[in-house]
Amino acid sequence: MNRVNLQSCRRCALPLLLVVLAASCSPDTAPITGSLPPPPTTTPTGPARTYAFSHAGADSVNRYTTQSSFVLYGDGTFVLQFPSFEYRGRYAAVDGMNTLTWEGSSVAGPWGAVATIQGDSLTVRYNLIMRLTDFEDAVYLRQR
Repeated sequence: MNRVNLQSCRRCALPLLLVVLAASCSPDTAPITGSLPPPPTTTPTGPARTYAFSHAGADSVNRYTTQSSFVLYGDGTFVLQFPSFEYRGRYAAVDGMNTLTWEGSSVAGPWGAVATIQGDSLTVRYNLIMRLTDFEDAVYLRQR
């Protein structure tokens, strides 16, 4: 009986693996979310600081990440911008580290990221759920 369950599990896992691999092979598209982002619930206000992509956090990154930027607003909201759309959320600073709370999510679990600011650099590190949906750790430089 265990052998039958294992074989049926393998049959289900292979198509899923192929879908994930196919989605990750498109370097010109933005991160996948499993569904479209919800309509924005935050309306950014206040002074804005814009940070444009500078370089990869650890590994190389895809083209869509090199075209991204973060905008941090004075009211505690942020926008991660890509050429064709954006993701929104809120940030809160605790001990020099900003916790990013996203309006988006995944069926696999909650999105999460932390951002640290040192001088004109914003370093963003995503949780495993976001990294598995093609978000990539990176460093951004403040634009003036």
